[in-house]
Amino acid sequence: MRLNGIEYSNATFPICYKNHQVSDFSFDFVFPNGEIANVYSYKNKEEIEEKLEEFKTYLKLFNLKKGYLICFPLIEEDKVLIEAVENITK
Repeated sequence: MRLNGIEYSNATFPICYKNHQVSDFSFDFVFPNGEIANVYSYKNKEEIEEKLEEFKTYLKLFNLKKGYLICFPLIEEDKVLIEAVENITK
């Protein structure tokens, strides 16, 4: 992407419970405009739905406006899917 002039970084956000960090979550791509993207592989469409719900939760948790879920198939005949996800509570 950088070869095509698209700047990005990656970021890890802490997940806290009662003011104590219990875990963290990493985004594969963080763009200068604040949008984020994560890349996943999938075997079937049900996995994509699960990842979408999880991704929406992280957008809300970290108060992010918009992100993209990029899904690569494990089965060669299936398609690469890119899902835009917006945090409607922001």
